[in-house]
Amino acid sequence: MRRTLLLSTVLLIATHSFAQNSPADASNNPPQKDTTLPKPEFGIKLGIQAQNISGNAWNNSFQTGALGGFFVGLHKNKIGVRAEILAGTSIYKANTKKDASGNPIGLADSVGNLADFKVVTLNIPVLFEYYILPGLSIQAGPQLNSILGVKSMNAFPGAAKTLFKQSEFLGVIGVEKKLPHHILVGARYNYGFSDINNVSVSEYPESWKTQTIQVYAGYRFQ
Repeated sequence: MRRTLLLSTVLLIATHSFAQNSPADASNNPPQKDTTLPKPEFGIKLGIQAQNISGNAWNNSFQTGALGGFFVGLHKNKIGVRAEILAGTSIYKANTKKDASGNPIGLADSVGNLADFKVVTLNIPVLFEYYILPGLSIQAGPQLNSILGVKSMNAFPGAAKTLFKQSEFLGVIGVEKKLPHHILVGARYNYGFSDINNVSVSEYPESWKTQTIQVYAGYRFQ
């Protein structure tokens, strides 16, 4: 409910902003109120993402996954706002290096089974857009991720989902291009500001933060 209210509030503010006065015309007449309504858009998108997670417990290389979902937005002239609901998959692989005693550095159970997981998240970005060229926009804004499920990829026991905090706050920056026939393509970089480490053991007191690179294609229904 809170997420729905947040998205509704952002879209309402954007609509009000788009309806403000336009600048004076070439004849030096006083500014006229621009009554043109913001143009709505909505559609679907699919893509791939490469994500890593920081900390000695993990293999810090980027691991690939998928993402997909839908978006709604408003835009007028060079300004726009976009809200999305996406499902994404990520792979978290434990560090395979060992210490001087031969014990794994990466997160593992008592018999050495490494903590390799497939993680599914619900991602909700709310982005502001600025069109630098016709059809070409830059995007920036916050994103909230919530974990939907965590599946062990090996014999690591226990409730794997409890290893991670269930929500994560990120910052997003990206670029998007609208193509003919209602097609769009884009790329984004997401940086996690939240520590998602939920392990209360002394071996892993470090912060676990994510970074994600995404590329995608979509279709606008208009």
